[in-house]
Amino acid sequence: MRIYENIESVDFGSCVITIGAFDGLHQGHLSVLQHLKKVADTKGLPSAILTFTNHPQLFFNPDSDFRLLTSLDEKTNLLSKTGVDALVLMNFDQTIASMNYRHFIEHVLCKKLNVSHIVMGYDHRFGKNGEGNYPMVKAYAAQFAVEVDLVPEVFPGEHLSSSQIRKALASGDVKHAQKLLGYYYGFDATVIEGRQLGRNMGFPTANLKPNFPEKLLPKTGVYLTRVHVDEKIYFGLLNYGYKPTIGDDLMPLPEVYIFDFNQNLYGKTIRIEFLERIRDEKKFSSIDQLKQQIILDKITAEHLLLSIELQDS
Repeated sequence: MRIYENIESVDFGSCVITIGAFDGLHQGHLSVLQHLKKVADTKGLPSAILTFTNHPQLFFNPDSDFRLLTSLDEKTNLLSKTGVDALVLMNFDQTIASMNYRHFIEHVLCKKLNVSHIVMGYDHRFGKNGEGNYPMVKAYAAQFAVEVDLVPEVFPGEHLSSSQIRKALASGDVKHAQKLLGYYYGFDATVIEGRQLGRNMGFPTANLKPNFPEKLLPKTGVYLTRVHVDEKIYFGLLNYGYKPTIGDDLMPLPEVYIFDFNQNLYGKTIRIEFLERIRDEKKFSSIDQLKQQIILDKITAEHLLLSIELQDS
């Protein structure tokens, strides 16, 4: 996939395009991209994605607690695996925010990108105030001999969207998030030094600093996770929370106990993928009670690993 850092650098001729934030690159997005490639192949044209370097929600509400499912690097990496020919990046700014869909079609898609065909998801809108829905885009684009296709829902009635995945994660339902995404939700993090209390209990944990602070993490609690370290895969228990038994952190922090692992990870970047939620975080009356609970959590995790069919990375 060829990546264009801005519209002005695009050097291909006519193309088939889809537009959107593509946060998370979920099953609905993939359905749109499959249709995009099919149309492009039929027409003998390159397939292209126009997406944003920043999320529109953060542009309109920069001080909100809105969190992303994917960083730009993660999104680019996921898109590169789809087989689409080109990725065109655009900064979502005031000019784009105030541009109506008609102007966007004529001056951005037609005049700058020479688009011949647009592919839209079932609920996609673009242009100022989201006025450009499928019927309106199709009618206006026809004036420029541009065809427009609408791709139906993947899970009828589910209303699959990045917002739905955020809701699933906010409730801790990482299994449902995985169903909607088509892959295990995860994050990259750097291992930092902690208080080594886990090590003293016999369960050494890696304290994690997420590499992308705007990344959404699931509801606090204990999770069975898959851990990628130096291209090797391990499993572990991740606690995301305030650690109330040992000191009540002011902000929720992730730490992971990796099974059958004794390497020094300080300073390394590892990737965590959420497989199953095991329980809520809770405060225990003693360190011994916490230790016993971790033993039980590990037993639960090992049973889960025997029963779930793991996807590839």
